[in-house]
Amino acid sequence: MLTGFDSKWINTLYLDKLLKFEGVIQAFSRTNRIFDSEKPYGIIKYFRYPHIMERNIEEAFNLYSGNKSFGIFVDELLKNLQSINDLFSRIKTIFTNNEIENFVKLPSDNEEKAKFAQLFAKMNKIVIASKLQHGFDWNSDDIHLNEKTFKILAKRYQELFNYESRNKEDYNIAFDIDPICMEIHTNKIDSDYLNNQFKKYFKAIQENSKAENIYEEIHKCFATLSQEDQKFAENIIHDLQNGDLFVEDNKTFTDYINEYKIKNKKDQIHNFAVTIGYNEELLREFIKIKTNESNLNEYGRFEPLRESLNIKIATIYFENKYGKKISDQIVKRDAENLLKKFVLNGGFDIKKK
Repeated sequence: MLTGFDSKWINTLYLDKLLKFEGVIQAFSRTNRIFDSEKPYGIIKYFRYPHIMERNIEEAFNLYSGNKSFGIFVDELLKNLQSINDLFSRIKTIFTNNEIENFVKLPSDNEEKAKFAQLFAKMNKIVIASKLQHGFDWNSDDIHLNEKTFKILAKRYQELFNYESRNKEDYNIAFDIDPICMEIHTNKIDSDYLNNQFKKYFKAIQENSKAENIYEEIHKCFATLSQEDQKFAENIIHDLQNGDLFVEDNKTFTDYINEYKIKNKKDQIHNFAVTIGYNEELLREFIKIKTNESNLNEYGRFEPLRESLNIKIATIYFENKYGKKISDQIVKRDAENLLKKFVLNGGFDIKKK
């Protein structure tokens, strides 16, 4: 079994026999296949002659790696925790220097985004290794990073590769994608907690009792949301404070965020269509199609929308924008470029001129 069996699901190998040289390599290699975010490494537990086995392991890997066994073994837990602390300190400095509190958004500078991506991906690998080791505890004094902050940073990392949240000038910036980081689940527990705090806040407002502490706690939780959702969360709280929103028992904070997002998307499409001069119904239908630059005009589907432009309306917009008279050719060109940007980004707020 040890020499012939290989499975990506094997996480831990328990040994109760003395092994040497190729026996060590063959046995340990049963665990070395990366599977997913839960299995980036293998664990070996041996029970017979631990000191002799430690010597045999060192000799075996020195022999078969040419005395270059660096990177084969994970560091001990305390050393890993120190590495996490060092990396977290560097990440925190990036956000602090950009005056971003609680990691609620990404830095605007592309080079700093790239540095954050590099540091977080490295830190995440060490966090995964540490969690597999005996004694890891998010509440330990030896680690300066708590689980909530780690998930917030994971959310910011994932937003680096979210097409809708990136500016056009970011598209040429190359961020190395770590698929394991993209698989980190950040939503369920934080969402439930935020929903609970929202209900408490609404009740406190109804009863005219002190709600400042709950309000502060809700705001701290906003960092666990995407940057897009944070804007809607602020609008919801604002409407609640002004008495423009009555919370229904069967609806959660997440439900209201989704409702506000849907309404905002409808408003974006309507405002763009009437401001630039495109057919609103065609634009609304086209937005439903998840397109990219390579398949935008697949089967000629973009043509009807492009040709629906009302040149008079578009001319008013662009002449107001540029502050001068412009030709129909330039209007059509700029309107089409703006339309492509709008549909590829899934919509955005158009500035009326």
